[in-house]
Amino acid sequence: MRRTRGAITIVVLLLLGSLAALATGVVIAGSGNLNASFQGVESEKALWAAQAGSSLALVRLKDDTNWAGFGGLQSIPNSDLQFNATTYRHPQLTPKGAAIPTGMVYIQTIGQTRTGKTREMGVLVSTSFGALSYPILAKDSLKVIKATVDVRDPATNLVLPGSADVAVSGSSGTIDMTDCTVNGNYDIPVLHPNLPPDPTRIVTGIRRPAPSLTYPDVTLPAGADPESASDASFSGPGPHPPLPPGVYKKLEIDNGAELEFTAGDYTIKELIVKNGSILRYRNLTQRVNLFVTGTVLMEDYNIVNDSRIPRNFRILADEALAPDVNLIGTTTGYFLCYAPNSKVKLDNGSQVYGAVVGKEIEV
Repeated sequence: MRRTRGAITIVVLLLLGSLAALATGVVIAGSGNLNASFQGVESEKALWAAQAGSSLALVRLKDDTNWAGFGGLQSIPNSDLQFNATTYRHPQLTPKGAAIPTGMVYIQTIGQTRTGKTREMGVLVSTSFGALSYPILAKDSLKVIKATVDVRDPATNLVLPGSADVAVSGSSGTIDMTDCTVNGNYDIPVLHPNLPPDPTRIVTGIRRPAPSLTYPDVTLPAGADPESASDASFSGPGPHPPLPPGVYKKLEIDNGAELEFTAGDYTIKELIVKNGSILRYRNLTQRVNLFVTGTVLMEDYNIVNDSRIPRNFRILADEALAPDVNLIGTTTGYFLCYAPNSKVKLDNGSQVYGAVVGKEIEV
Protein backbone atom coordinates (compact mmCIF):
# COMPACT_ATOMS: atom_id res chain seq x y z
CA MET A 1 0.00 0.00 0.00
CA ARG A 2 2.81 2.43 0.83
CA ARG A 3 4.43 1.79 -2.54
CA THR A 4 1.19 2.69 -4.27
CA ARG A 5 0.92 5.94 -2.33
CA GLY A 6 4.50 6.81 -3.23
CA ALA A 7 3.82 6.21 -6.90
CA ILE A 8 0.75 8.43 -6.75
CA THR A 9 2.78 11.15 -5.05
CA ILE A 10 5.41 11.04 -7.77
CA VAL A 11 2.78 11.20 -10.53
CA VAL A 12 1.06 14.19 -8.87
CA LEU A 13 4.39 16.00 -8.55
CA LEU A 14 5.14 15.37 -12.20
CA LEU A 15 1.73 16.68 -13.22
CA LEU A 16 2.19 19.79 -11.06
CA GLY A 17 5.57 20.38 -12.67
CA SER A 18 4.06 20.09 -16.15
CA LEU A 19 1.21 22.44 -15.27
CA ALA A 20 3.66 24.98 -13.86
CA ALA A 21 5.72 24.86 -17.04
CA LEU A 22 2.57 25.19 -19.13
CA ALA A 23 1.35 28.18 -17.07
CA THR A 24 4.73 29.85 -17.44
CA GLY A 25 4.56 29.40 -21.19
CA VAL A 26 1.04 30.82 -21.31
CA VAL A 27 2.13 33.86 -19.31
CA ILE A 28 5.13 34.43 -21.58
CA ALA A 29 3.01 33.99 -24.70
CA GLY A 30 0.34 36.29 -23.29
CA SER A 31 2.93 38.89 -22.48
CA GLY A 32 4.26 38.67 -26.02
CA ASN A 33 0.76 39.01 -27.46
CA LEU A 34 0.05 42.04 -25.27
CA ASN A 35 3.29 43.66 -26.38
CA ALA A 36 2.53 42.94 -30.03
CA SER A 37 -0.97 44.35 -29.57
CA PHE A 38 0.41 47.48 -27.92
CA GLN A 39 2.93 47.98 -30.69
CA GLY A 40 0.16 47.54 -33.25
CA VAL A 41 -1.95 50.22 -31.57
CA GLU A 42 1.03 52.56 -31.38
CA SER A 43 1.73 52.00 -35.06
CA GLU A 44 -1.87 52.79 -35.98
CA LYS A 45 -1.81 55.94 -33.84
CA ALA A 46 1.38 57.09 -35.53
CA LEU A 47 -0.26 56.56 -38.92
CA TRP A 48 -3.30 58.59 -37.83
CA ALA A 49 -0.96 61.39 -36.79
CA ALA A 50 0.78 61.27 -40.18
CA GLN A 51 -2.59 61.42 -41.95
CA ALA A 52 -3.64 64.42 -39.83
CA GLY A 53 -0.39 66.17 -40.73
CA SER A 54 -0.93 65.44 -44.41
CA SER A 55 -4.45 66.90 -44.30
CA LEU A 56 -3.23 70.07 -42.62
CA ALA A 57 -0.33 70.33 -45.07
CA LEU A 58 -2.81 70.30 -47.97
CA VAL A 59 -4.61 73.27 -46.40
CA ARG A 60 -1.32 75.13 -45.98
CA LEU A 61 -0.40 74.47 -49.62
CA LYS A 62 -3.78 75.72 -50.76
CA ASP A 63 -3.15 79.01 -48.95
CA ASP A 64 0.49 79.25 -50.06
CA THR A 65 1.83 77.16 -52.92
CA ASN A 66 5.40 77.94 -51.78
CA TRP A 67 4.85 76.58 -48.28
CA ALA A 68 7.93 74.56 -47.25
CA GLY A 69 6.67 72.62 -44.24
CA PHE A 70 6.08 72.92 -40.52
CA GLY A 71 9.75 73.04 -39.59
CA GLY A 72 9.31 70.88 -36.49
CA LEU A 73 6.95 68.58 -34.63
CA GLN A 74 3.37 69.79 -34.24
CA SER A 75 1.16 68.49 -31.44
CA ILE A 76 -2.41 67.33 -31.91
CA PRO A 77 -4.56 68.90 -29.17
CA ASN A 78 -5.90 66.60 -26.45
CA SER A 79 -3.69 63.71 -27.50
CA ASP A 80 -0.14 62.40 -27.16
CA LEU A 81 0.43 62.46 -30.92
CA GLN A 82 2.71 64.68 -32.98
CA PHE A 83 3.53 65.11 -36.66
CA ASN A 84 5.80 66.97 -39.01
CA ALA A 85 5.52 67.62 -42.74
CA THR A 86 8.05 68.72 -45.34
CA THR A 87 7.45 69.58 -48.99
CA TYR A 88 9.67 68.78 -51.97
CA ARG A 89 9.41 70.22 -55.49
CA HIS A 90 10.91 69.67 -58.93
CA PRO A 91 13.86 69.31 -59.55
CA GLN A 92 14.24 67.89 -56.03
CA LEU A 93 13.89 64.19 -55.33
CA THR A 94 11.68 62.63 -52.69
CA PRO A 95 13.45 61.23 -49.57
CA LYS A 96 13.23 57.82 -51.27
CA GLY A 97 14.97 59.14 -54.38
CA ALA A 98 12.01 59.42 -56.76
CA ALA A 99 11.79 62.28 -59.23
CA ILE A 100 9.06 64.88 -58.71
CA PRO A 101 7.23 65.96 -61.90
CA THR A 102 7.06 69.63 -62.82
CA GLY A 103 4.10 71.40 -61.24
CA MET A 104 3.75 68.79 -58.50
CA VAL A 105 4.59 68.89 -54.79
CA TYR A 106 5.57 65.89 -52.72
CA ILE A 107 4.49 66.04 -49.06
CA GLN A 108 6.38 63.82 -46.65
CA THR A 109 4.60 63.47 -43.31
CA ILE A 110 5.87 61.67 -40.23
CA GLY A 111 3.56 60.84 -37.31
CA GLN A 112 4.93 60.08 -33.85
CA THR A 113 3.43 58.73 -30.61
CA ARG A 114 4.41 59.36 -27.01
CA THR A 115 6.52 56.19 -26.99
CA GLY A 116 8.49 57.31 -30.03
CA LYS A 117 6.77 55.03 -32.55
CA THR A 118 6.77 56.66 -36.00
CA ARG A 119 4.96 56.10 -39.29
CA GLU A 120 5.62 57.89 -42.55
CA MET A 121 3.45 58.67 -45.52
CA GLY A 122 3.94 60.56 -48.77
CA VAL A 123 1.44 62.39 -50.97
CA LEU A 124 2.07 63.78 -54.45
CA VAL A 125 -0.27 66.68 -55.25
CA SER A 126 -0.77 69.27 -57.96
CA THR A 127 -0.76 72.89 -56.84
CA SER A 128 -2.70 74.13 -59.85
CA PHE A 129 -6.27 75.22 -59.21
CA GLY A 130 -9.27 73.57 -60.78
CA ALA A 131 -12.91 74.53 -61.07
CA LEU A 132 -13.76 72.49 -57.96
CA SER A 133 -10.98 73.90 -55.79
CA TYR A 134 -13.50 76.29 -54.25
CA PRO A 135 -16.79 75.79 -52.44
CA ILE A 136 -18.15 78.71 -54.50
CA LEU A 137 -16.74 79.67 -57.91
CA ALA A 138 -18.44 82.14 -60.24
CA LYS A 139 -17.42 82.55 -63.83
CA ASP A 140 -18.70 86.15 -64.04
CA SER A 141 -20.66 87.49 -61.06
CA LEU A 142 -20.91 86.60 -57.39
CA LYS A 143 -23.29 87.66 -54.63
CA VAL A 144 -22.85 86.36 -51.08
CA ILE A 145 -25.46 88.10 -48.92
CA LYS A 146 -26.51 87.04 -45.43
CA ALA A 147 -24.67 83.78 -45.89
CA THR A 148 -21.78 81.83 -44.36
CA VAL A 149 -19.06 79.89 -46.16
CA ASP A 150 -16.86 77.67 -43.99
CA VAL A 151 -15.28 74.24 -43.57
CA ARG A 152 -17.27 71.71 -41.57
CA ASP A 153 -16.86 68.17 -40.33
CA PRO A 154 -19.28 66.04 -42.37
CA ALA A 155 -19.92 63.75 -39.39
CA THR A 156 -20.60 66.34 -36.69
CA ASN A 157 -21.35 69.53 -38.68
CA LEU A 158 -18.87 71.35 -36.45
CA VAL A 159 -16.83 74.17 -37.98
CA LEU A 160 -13.23 73.11 -38.64
CA PRO A 161 -10.14 75.27 -39.02
CA GLY A 162 -9.42 75.64 -42.69
CA SER A 163 -9.79 77.91 -45.66
CA ALA A 164 -13.17 77.98 -47.44
CA ASP A 165 -12.17 80.27 -50.30
CA VAL A 166 -14.60 81.83 -52.78
CA ALA A 167 -13.61 83.06 -56.23
CA VAL A 168 -14.66 84.97 -59.33
CA SER A 169 -12.64 84.27 -62.45
CA GLY A 170 -13.98 87.01 -64.74
CA SER A 171 -13.12 90.71 -64.36
CA SER A 172 -16.26 92.18 -65.97
CA GLY A 173 -18.93 90.87 -63.62
CA THR A 174 -20.14 92.22 -60.30
CA ILE A 175 -19.09 91.14 -56.83
CA ASP A 176 -21.32 91.81 -53.82
CA MET A 177 -20.40 90.44 -50.41
CA THR A 178 -22.66 91.98 -47.79
CA ASP A 179 -23.66 90.88 -44.29
CA CYS A 180 -21.79 87.62 -44.78
CA THR A 181 -19.00 85.52 -43.32
CA VAL A 182 -16.34 83.85 -45.45
CA ASN A 183 -13.90 81.78 -43.43
CA GLY A 184 -11.20 81.96 -46.05
CA ASN A 185 -9.86 84.11 -48.85
CA TYR A 186 -11.63 85.72 -51.78
CA ASP A 187 -9.90 85.36 -55.14
CA ILE A 188 -10.81 87.93 -57.79
CA PRO A 189 -9.03 89.10 -60.95
CA VAL A 190 -6.26 91.68 -60.63
CA LEU A 191 -8.17 94.18 -62.81
CA HIS A 192 -11.32 93.94 -60.71
CA PRO A 193 -11.77 96.73 -58.15
CA ASN A 194 -11.51 95.75 -54.53
CA LEU A 195 -14.62 95.41 -52.41
CA PRO A 196 -15.60 98.62 -50.64
CA PRO A 197 -15.37 98.53 -46.82
CA ASP A 198 -18.42 96.99 -45.19
CA PRO A 199 -18.80 96.46 -41.42
CA THR A 200 -21.27 93.62 -42.02
CA ARG A 201 -18.76 91.58 -44.02
CA ILE A 202 -16.36 89.19 -42.26
CA VAL A 203 -13.59 87.66 -44.35
CA THR A 204 -10.97 85.85 -42.29
CA GLY A 205 -8.47 85.65 -45.16
CA ILE A 206 -7.21 88.10 -47.74
CA ARG A 207 -7.86 89.17 -51.30
CA ARG A 208 -5.79 87.13 -53.73
CA PRO A 209 -5.50 87.35 -57.52
CA ALA A 210 -7.72 84.78 -59.14
CA PRO A 211 -5.68 82.01 -60.78
CA SER A 212 -6.13 81.09 -64.40
CA LEU A 213 -9.03 78.67 -64.44
CA THR A 214 -10.50 76.42 -67.08
CA TYR A 215 -14.03 75.07 -67.07
CA PRO A 216 -14.03 71.57 -68.53
CA ASP A 217 -16.87 70.70 -70.89
CA VAL A 218 -19.27 68.04 -69.74
CA THR A 219 -19.86 65.31 -72.29
CA LEU A 220 -23.23 63.57 -72.17
CA PRO A 221 -23.21 59.78 -72.11
CA ALA A 222 -23.08 58.32 -75.60
CA GLY A 223 -26.47 58.11 -77.27
CA ALA A 224 -28.30 60.03 -74.54
CA ASP A 225 -31.12 62.14 -76.02
CA PRO A 226 -33.55 63.36 -73.35
CA GLU A 227 -35.77 65.07 -75.96
CA SER A 228 -37.03 61.71 -77.15
CA ALA A 229 -37.12 60.04 -73.71
CA SER A 230 -40.09 59.43 -71.42
CA ASP A 231 -41.03 61.38 -68.30
CA ALA A 232 -40.71 59.96 -64.79
CA SER A 233 -42.77 61.30 -61.90
CA PHE A 234 -42.79 60.37 -58.21
CA SER A 235 -45.19 61.89 -55.69
CA GLY A 236 -46.29 61.20 -52.16
CA PRO A 237 -44.45 60.51 -48.91
CA GLY A 238 -42.25 57.51 -48.35
CA PRO A 239 -39.67 55.62 -50.40
CA HIS A 240 -40.27 54.66 -54.02
CA PRO A 241 -38.48 51.89 -55.94
CA PRO A 242 -34.92 52.87 -56.98
CA LEU A 243 -34.67 54.71 -60.28
CA PRO A 244 -32.24 52.97 -62.64
CA PRO A 245 -29.63 55.01 -64.54
CA GLY A 246 -30.88 56.08 -67.94
CA VAL A 247 -32.37 58.92 -69.99
CA TYR A 248 -35.44 60.88 -68.85
CA LYS A 249 -37.14 63.88 -70.42
CA LYS A 250 -38.67 65.24 -67.22
CA LEU A 251 -37.91 63.89 -63.78
CA GLU A 252 -40.23 65.25 -61.08
CA ILE A 253 -40.05 64.32 -57.40
CA ASP A 254 -42.79 65.96 -55.34
CA ASN A 255 -44.84 65.96 -52.13
CA GLY A 256 -42.35 64.27 -49.82
CA ALA A 257 -41.39 61.45 -52.16
CA GLU A 258 -38.12 59.65 -51.45
CA LEU A 259 -36.37 58.46 -54.59
CA GLU A 260 -33.22 56.38 -54.51
CA PHE A 261 -30.53 56.68 -57.17
CA THR A 262 -27.90 54.07 -57.97
CA ALA A 263 -24.34 54.46 -59.23
CA GLY A 264 -24.20 55.49 -62.86
CA ASP A 265 -25.33 58.21 -65.28
CA TYR A 266 -28.72 59.87 -65.54
CA THR A 267 -29.42 62.22 -68.45
CA ILE A 268 -32.37 64.52 -67.77
CA LYS A 269 -33.82 67.48 -69.66
CA GLU A 270 -35.81 68.90 -66.74
CA LEU A 271 -35.17 68.15 -63.05
CA ILE A 272 -37.80 69.28 -60.54
CA VAL A 273 -37.60 68.39 -56.85
CA LYS A 274 -39.84 70.12 -54.30
CA ASN A 275 -42.12 70.00 -51.25
CA GLY A 276 -39.90 68.10 -48.84
CA SER A 277 -38.82 65.41 -51.28
CA ILE A 278 -35.65 63.38 -50.79
CA LEU A 279 -32.98 62.21 -53.22
CA ARG A 280 -31.25 59.20 -51.69
CA TYR A 281 -27.87 57.72 -52.61
CA ARG A 282 -26.46 54.86 -50.54
CA ASN A 283 -23.28 53.92 -52.41
CA LEU A 284 -20.19 54.80 -50.35
CA THR A 285 -17.54 54.61 -53.08
CA GLN A 286 -18.99 55.11 -56.58
CA ARG A 287 -20.50 58.19 -58.19
CA VAL A 288 -23.89 59.10 -59.52
CA ASN A 289 -23.99 61.77 -62.24
CA LEU A 290 -27.11 63.76 -63.06
CA PHE A 291 -26.57 65.37 -66.50
CA VAL A 292 -29.25 68.07 -66.85
CA THR A 293 -29.64 69.80 -70.21
CA GLY A 294 -32.46 72.18 -69.18
CA THR A 295 -34.23 73.47 -66.08
CA VAL A 296 -33.06 72.58 -62.58
CA LEU A 297 -35.52 73.53 -59.84
CA MET A 298 -34.81 72.06 -56.43
CA GLU A 299 -36.87 73.63 -53.67
CA ASP A 300 -37.38 72.37 -50.12
CA TYR A 301 -35.52 69.12 -50.69
CA ASN A 302 -32.80 66.95 -49.15
CA ILE A 303 -30.05 65.02 -50.86
CA VAL A 304 -29.19 62.18 -48.51
CA ASN A 305 -25.75 61.03 -49.62
CA ASP A 306 -24.77 58.24 -47.22
CA SER A 307 -21.05 58.61 -47.94
CA ARG A 308 -21.19 62.36 -47.13
CA ILE A 309 -18.59 62.77 -49.87
CA PRO A 310 -19.94 65.52 -52.15
CA ARG A 311 -18.15 64.31 -55.30
CA ASN A 312 -20.11 61.04 -55.11
CA PHE A 313 -23.32 62.90 -56.06
CA ARG A 314 -22.89 65.35 -58.95
CA ILE A 315 -25.36 67.60 -60.74
CA LEU A 316 -23.85 68.61 -64.09
CA ALA A 317 -25.63 71.32 -66.07
CA ASP A 318 -23.22 72.38 -68.77
CA GLU A 319 -25.26 73.64 -71.69
CA ALA A 320 -24.67 76.89 -73.57
CA LEU A 321 -27.30 79.47 -72.55
CA ALA A 322 -28.51 76.99 -69.96
CA PRO A 323 -31.56 77.88 -67.84
CA ASP A 324 -31.16 78.89 -64.21
CA VAL A 325 -30.23 76.37 -61.54
CA ASN A 326 -32.27 77.01 -58.40
CA LEU A 327 -31.24 75.29 -55.16
CA ILE A 328 -33.59 77.06 -52.80
CA GLY A 329 -35.74 76.60 -49.72
CA THR A 330 -34.89 74.75 -46.53
CA THR A 331 -32.52 72.34 -48.20
CA THR A 332 -29.57 70.21 -47.20
CA GLY A 333 -27.34 68.05 -49.31
CA TYR A 334 -23.85 66.63 -49.84
CA PHE A 335 -23.26 67.16 -53.54
CA LEU A 336 -21.44 69.08 -56.26
CA CYS A 337 -23.22 71.39 -58.67
CA TYR A 338 -21.26 72.19 -61.83
CA ALA A 339 -23.11 74.67 -64.06
CA PRO A 340 -20.54 77.08 -65.55
CA ASN A 341 -23.00 78.51 -68.10
CA SER A 342 -25.95 78.98 -65.73
CA LYS A 343 -27.12 81.37 -63.08
CA VAL A 344 -27.13 79.44 -59.84
CA LYS A 345 -29.17 80.59 -56.87
CA LEU A 346 -29.01 79.28 -53.29
CA ASP A 347 -31.55 80.92 -51.04
CA ASN A 348 -33.89 80.68 -48.04
CA GLY A 349 -31.97 78.35 -45.78
CA SER A 350 -30.06 76.27 -48.33
CA GLN A 351 -27.21 74.27 -46.82
CA VAL A 352 -24.91 72.80 -49.45
CA TYR A 353 -22.01 70.66 -48.27
CA GLY A 354 -19.75 70.54 -51.29
CA ALA A 355 -19.08 72.92 -54.15
CA VAL A 356 -21.07 75.11 -56.53
CA VAL A 357 -19.75 76.39 -59.88
CA GLY A 358 -21.82 78.74 -62.01
CA LYS A 359 -21.65 81.62 -64.45
CA GLU A 360 -23.46 83.85 -61.97
CA ILE A 361 -23.93 82.75 -58.39
CA GLU A 362 -26.22 84.27 -55.82
CA VAL A 363 -26.03 82.99 -52.26
